[in-house]
Amino acid sequence: MLRYTTIVPIESGSVVDLGSNLDLSPDGTKLVFAGAPEGTPMLWVRERDHWDIRPVPGTELAHQPFFSPDGGRVGFITEDRHLKIVSFTGEPPVTLLDSIVRRGGGAWGPDDYLYFSEGDGGENPPGLRRISVAGGPVEVVTVVDTTRQERRHYFPDVLPNGKGVVFSVARQILGVHARWSPTGHILFVTEDGTLMAAPFDDEALQLTGPAVPLFGGIHVEGLASVDIAVSDNGTLVYGPGDVSRARQGRLVWVDREGDEEEIDPSWIGAFGPMPALSPDGSRLAVSMTQGNDRKIWIKQLDRGPLSKLTFEGQSNQPVWTPDGLSLAFARHEENRPATYYKRLADGSGPAELVLALVDVPVYDVTYSPDGGWLVYRADDKLFVQRVDGVGDPIPIGDGGFEGTATVSPDGRWLAYVSSASGQVEVYVRPFPDVEAGRWQVSTNGGIEPVWAHTGEELFFKSEGQLMSVEVLPGATFVAGAQRALFPIRSYRSSTQDRFYDITPDDQRLVMIRSGSGEIGELAVIENFFEELEERVSN
Repeated sequence: MLRYTTIVPIESGSVVDLGSNLDLSPDGTKLVFAGAPEGTPMLWVRERDHWDIRPVPGTELAHQPFFSPDGGRVGFITEDRHLKIVSFTGEPPVTLLDSIVRRGGGAWGPDDYLYFSEGDGGENPPGLRRISVAGGPVEVVTVVDTTRQERRHYFPDVLPNGKGVVFSVARQILGVHARWSPTGHILFVTEDGTLMAAPFDDEALQLTGPAVPLFGGIHVEGLASVDIAVSDNGTLVYGPGDVSRARQGRLVWVDREGDEEEIDPSWIGAFGPMPALSPDGSRLAVSMTQGNDRKIWIKQLDRGPLSKLTFEGQSNQPVWTPDGLSLAFARHEENRPATYYKRLADGSGPAELVLALVDVPVYDVTYSPDGGWLVYRADDKLFVQRVDGVGDPIPIGDGGFEGTATVSPDGRWLAYVSSASGQVEVYVRPFPDVEAGRWQVSTNGGIEPVWAHTGEELFFKSEGQLMSVEVLPGATFVAGAQRALFPIRSYRSSTQDRFYDITPDDQRLVMIRSGSGEIGELAVIENFFEELEERVSN
């Protein structure tokens, strides 16, 4: 058995915090992974015993790749929920589905069907579906059993005999991303980064013995994202990392030149998206995960006390009300889609419902500066709605993924991201009359727009840099000069969430420095099956 490490510019869950962003061909000769060495996420392939990597044309915005049984093609899921397949011979990719696919992993079965996760997360929770490589109707594979507190089925892996599919069930996180091993074992990774193996009869479709730990040190991002793959010839590849530290990050101040200072050296945690500075800049609201528990906390800056604000369910994505008195946040509870509540920031009084939809979760809520409007994301689309509930929600209607909306300080403009062009870009629309026009701000990919408090500048991330674009005065929106401020590779970023905020004087940003487990290094174990069969009998 041979162990070594290799360096590849793989995405480490900073874009898609779910599933695996790599796969090995069945014969172990090709490694395909989602990476962004040139700024735009796409698939890259590396041949065995070759240092060079090469892009796979036509796979922009691709994640969660999975090989065909013959290793000649690869399927993948895009950020805007398309299911595609592509060969390594240069032909354009083929789109099989463009709407109902969830970013829950995929598998290519020996029957030439692609297996994936589908559903809306509400009355129709995501189960597994399949579609033929040749096209045709979508077929039901599994149905989520809500009586057993199941929330979704994802990460499929089809057995080679075609008799079954191994997959993960979102219920109570005990293991993530199960994979089938040709040795007759189920492999899975626990939330603490331990690789487990259990003997499995693929004819009877049942375990034949207990699960046995093999080794630790596998990087797990959040609660359900791990990069791991095994080939039919016994090569195992995974993203290494000390999970106890990999989830940890540090909240830091970064000035406009990129100089960094820790907010509080003693404050280290598993911080979630949307760190939010209070309007006066004296407090910072964050979500933190401790074990499997995610709650909202408020920090008195810089080294003042830390207080817990939420106690029920799971909560994240905090946002201050314009008056600075309350915090709104997403609450996740068993057997219901995410809803938004708010609570007084001093912790007094109960949480009050802000927004709930009948059958889909609500994310990315933000207020207009006058407090009269809400912007929110539902089913990967943006909507504008009056706080008092008068009138129907107004859709943005770009198509593709839409998210991370933010209203300018004067209430005139809405900045957001959309993948309508095939690449995630930053756009601006009039507000609240969002149907009156649209202007593209970024030119080569853009994420996480944030307005300067003066309204004369818009920040966003593009090609590994924090960008600033001048906003010129006038009756219509006009973007002026753009410039790169500093590299942001060391800080958390996402196409779907915002991971920074800016101080009231627009001179410093609060950002999350990634923990030590960010994956650019992959561990490789050749002849892995020898150890597996020795340690775990069938």
